[in-house]
Amino acid sequence: LTKPIDAFKEFENKACGWAYYTEGDDWAFMSKDTNDADACAKLCLDSTESCTGFEVGSSEASGYGDLTQGYCALWYDDNCAPCDMIVTSEASTYLVLDGANSHYSHTHFYYMALIGIFIMACLAACCCCRRAVIRRRLAMQRRIAARIAAGATRTPARAVVYAVRVEDEQEEPAKV
Repeated sequence: LTKPIDAFKEFENKACGWAYYTEGDDWAFMSKDTNDADACAKLCLDSTESCTGFEVGSSEASGYGDLTQGYCALWYDDNCAPCDMIVTSEASTYLVLDGANSHYSHTHFYYMALIGIFIMACLAACCCCRRAVIRRRLAMQRRIAARIAAGATRTPARAVVYAVRVEDEQEEPAKV
């Protein structure tokens, strides 16, 4: 990396809504008088908090003080992810490039873990069923071998007999 900004991916004209997060815990202003992305990137990397991105821009909104000169706001603990961003013409957001700090990697890991657990459960069930089938076959072969050794050459047949009553009707001989 030649410059601190190289450690981040830019999401131009996108930002996360501050109102949905807690200022001071999820994000914080580092500057309210400049929107220099290089300086803000250095502040994020040097931060003692777990800074995972930053936002720079300017705003006419007065809810957070005078931001017309620009601002630099840091995002902590992956609270601002690409799926949370809204389109705006006043700001750009930068997120740390390492895969460990991206929102996608957390959800990707979760789903991969669920798929892995499901596959392991299926394999365990398949192995148990296969063992049960093999045990039944071996037991049947032992019974047949025991009967043959005891002199029974034929295995007793199991059959169900149904009695059916049929009445014969005699036809009259046809007259020619």
